Amino acid sequence: ELDLWKTKLVDDWQLQDTIHDFLDRIQQKILKHIEEPSFYDHSILPFVFNSLENFKQDIDKMCKIEDWIRTHIYTFIEENHSKIGYLVKENLDKLDDKTLIEMLENNVGKDLQWIRVNGAICGFLIGIVLVGIRALF
Repeated sequence: ELDLWKTKLVDDWQLQDTIHDFLDRIQQKILKHIEEPSFYDHSILPFVFNSLENFKQDIDKMCKIEDWIRTHIYTFIEENHSKIGYLVKENLDKLDDKTLIEMLENNVGKDLQWIRVNGAICGFLIGIVLVGIRALF
């Protein structure tokens, strides 16, 4: 279950938007700290802004960085997944039965209710089909 969760987490993570947002925030912070024209306005800042814009537009670099980040996250989770399991077990052992039941009902209760409703509907439909088949023969 942890391997499936780990793979899904890494595959579903959309890093391109996160990297774009990060670069935009850096750009905004730089602009925010500039109060008066100086040496930086004429030499360093245009270079930094152009570099950031070029980086944001270079899809290959973005993909490489995204793959690198995903690989490292996947490796980190792989190396520490036994620790994660132990941490979850340790925290669940701290809870008494009443608290654990309350947490399950609050977090999973709606899903379980929908499973019950879907089971009832499917059971009803299968029953009608079986009675129909029996009536035909």
